[in-house]
Amino acid sequence: MKYKGEKCFYCNEEFNDNDDVVVCPECGTPYHRDCYKQAGSCINHQLHESGESWKNTVDTDNKADKTESDNAETKNLSDEQTQTENNPFGFDLTKPFFGLDPNEDFEGATMGEIFTFVKTNTLYYIPLFKKMKDMGSKISFNLTSFLFPYFYFANRKMWFMALVSVFVMLLLQIPALLIGLSDNIAYGFLDESMVEYAQSVFHNLLVFIENNYHTIEACAWVCNIGIYVFRFAMCLFGNWLYYRFTIKSVNKLKLRCPDPQRRMSIISSTGGTSVLNIFLIALIFFAGYILLAFGIDVVSLLI
Repeated sequence: MKYKGEKCFYCNEEFNDNDDVVVCPECGTPYHRDCYKQAGSCINHQLHESGESWKNTVDTDNKADKTESDNAETKNLSDEQTQTENNPFGFDLTKPFFGLDPNEDFEGATMGEIFTFVKTNTLYYIPLFKKMKDMGSKISFNLTSFLFPYFYFANRKMWFMALVSVFVMLLLQIPALLIGLSDNIAYGFLDESMVEYAQSVFHNLLVFIENNYHTIEACAWVCNIGIYVFRFAMCLFGNWLYYRFTIKSVNKLKLRCPDPQRRMSIISSTGGTSVLNIFLIALIFFAGYILLAFGIDVVSLLI
């Protein structure tokens, strides 16, 4: 059989002559038919992202002459040495899991399970996670997490960090909102009817802001710095937070589902990204602004 000795990309078991093997129509990755049904689709995401096709890893040509075999071995050793010199972590983008061991342990989760959970942009995350594990590194650069931390975390299904980001960003903007409210009324940025309405509703609050304007302005300046400090922290540690989230999520799913084949399907569906989550967190952020305005209105009545 053509795939004898190769391993199913889903269950990592070797094929034999009696196995019913199917291949992905796009990249050619082989699976047991039952495994492909369990996965629901091809999970060899790095080949789909790179546009490459699956290649045999087992030498099936037993009749090649010794000279060709020796030359091939010499070339492979040379290529391996060059690859090791250029990439000390041993990544090979042409191989499944980039040439890494799918059974390598990451605090209870395997490389294969982490690969399946991450699902998208594995070319970026898998080498990064390997580096974090081997070197204990926590710092990396994530521009999306700097610009829109709540969108990044929500897209990666990290709801706790997404909500924390929304809360921190809204909280640190309160002094600036108070200053903005006062300035818009004082300098006529609103039309006359709006000014009269604002003065009637926020009268006590406006008096409080006027009496403490410089203090609130200083707080707004400090909070503005705090926003950038938070963004910078998320830029540096966002990937590490996702790394920890991935390991914890995979380990929880393994406890809930002991069956290996069904577990991989659940890991695949639970991980990855969600565009819907971006819209949901945007709505939550907008709702937070509404609640913040309502809170300011209530405070103005209590002062």
